[in-house]
Amino acid sequence: MLNPHHQALSSKQWPKHQKQKINRAKTQPSRYKLFLLTWLAIYPLITGILFLLGNLLNLLPLPLRTLVLTGLLVYLMTYWVMPMLTKLFQRWLKASCS
Repeated sequence: MLNPHHQALSSKQWPKHQKQKINRAKTQPSRYKLFLLTWLAIYPLITGILFLLGNLLNLLPLPLRTLVLTGLLVYLMTYWVMPMLTKLFQRWLKASCS
């Protein structure tokens, strides 16, 4: 049963809609590549943060320690590390997209 708010595509719109969906899929890297790249970034970041700030973080209660660690990690990943890594590994990421 269709959702009453769902708008069905006409037969003329369907091929165009499918083409757009396929084109988007071709431009996105494989999930396993994104997984490996993210893991490559997160492991040394967490290790470095814990090495540098571990003694200070251990003074905090666990929920606050986790909040600080994840906040710092997400900030570094979003604005510094992932943009740099996606640029560095650009050819490898796009190799499966074509």
